[in-house]
Amino acid sequence: MAFGLGRKASVVGRVGAATLLCLVAGCAGTSADAGQAGSCDSPGVSADAIKVGLVYPDTGALAAAFATARGGFEARIDLANEQGGVHGRRVEVVWGDDAGALSGNLAVAQDLVQKSGVFALAELTTVASGSAPYLANAGVPVVGLATEPSWSQYDNMFSTSYDVSDQKSISTYGDFIAARGGKKVAIVEDQGSPATRAATNTLITSLTAAGIQVVARIPYTAGVTSAVQTASKIGASRADVLIGELGADSISEIVAATHQAGLRLKVVLSGSVYDKTLLARYGADLAGMTAYITHLPFESNAPAVTTFRSAVRRFSPEIDDPDQSVVLGSYGQADLLLRGLEVAGACPTRQAFITNLRSVHDFNAAGFLPGGVDLSTNRGSPTVCLAFLTVNAQGTAFEIDRAPDGKEQWCGTRIGT
Repeated sequence: MAFGLGRKASVVGRVGAATLLCLVAGCAGTSADAGQAGSCDSPGVSADAIKVGLVYPDTGALAAAFATARGGFEARIDLANEQGGVHGRRVEVVWGDDAGALSGNLAVAQDLVQKSGVFALAELTTVASGSAPYLANAGVPVVGLATEPSWSQYDNMFSTSYDVSDQKSISTYGDFIAARGGKKVAIVEDQGSPATRAATNTLITSLTAAGIQVVARIPYTAGVTSAVQTASKIGASRADVLIGELGADSISEIVAATHQAGLRLKVVLSGSVYDKTLLARYGADLAGMTAYITHLPFESNAPAVTTFRSAVRRFSPEIDDPDQSVVLGSYGQADLLLRGLEVAGACPTRQAFITNLRSVHDFNAAGFLPGGVDLSTNRGSPTVCLAFLTVNAQGTAFEIDRAPDGKEQWCGTRIGT
């Protein structure tokens, strides 16, 4: 495990939990804005500050994928602090490294709650289930990336999108493919991943509802399976649509192979390819490939995008390019945490955070979710609105595929129980 303070005390770096506790003890001061809030006795709450925890994999196999997560999260917190904090309190971030392991996740969460005394936690990791039962029993509010089923099982856990579900889906995928004339779909997937299988089932439910036939489910293992042979199987299936439930590099290699094989596909769709570095690497080989995302695209001219970029560049200058999904996802979860602190009141309790945030009907993730998300009903349900972006013919940029109503997002309906 590794722990550290946010950038306001960046000289600390990574320190042991006991050292961290000494560093943060007694840091609270006074504030005329806090007023009566100074008498609050909730964990992590003082007269002029409120302490929150951040858990992410700073080391281990997932470290590279989440390298910019802390920067995105702290940029949104720092922006809020610059604007006066929440109810007159500065938000202080104490972070811990779970190394992408279930056991590490539990150990870090326990230390942040019991030793560092944080009020709430943000989990920017794929192993939050390691600490989920403990945090639920302790009544600690949690926000984060809902990549595991546990996110839909506990009332104290909040997210804006629950994409992993075997029972629920949305019509949006099928609506988009039908609008592009797709009739037969081949799905290439990593069948060794439970999360991927659940995501594939979500897609199939949507396709079936739109009258689109799934003609092949093709297993693929990165670094083992041949992209050329996979392209041959796609051709043999006579599919006119390819969906890739794979990592970005894997689906990019397969798309390049379909081009080389001369396959004419009406849609090539993936949720993992919205990444400008792929365009630099593969170029025109990715022409026509479509990414889907749950938020406004960086190509949008919306004010929210400008504010986000400015905040990341000012407060997290170590991030070379703000336009990354991990950065934005972390920024959005920080905004969710701030909303919870706001609705918890001037003298917040953990239960007030949980109860009142669950009653919010219009959370828009700092403007990146137009129309807002109803947090009272979204738990365990995929987001119904998606943005679709297709790589141009030169392979140099993503271009927004606008919905029939001209908007930058396609919004369908929920399917399933």
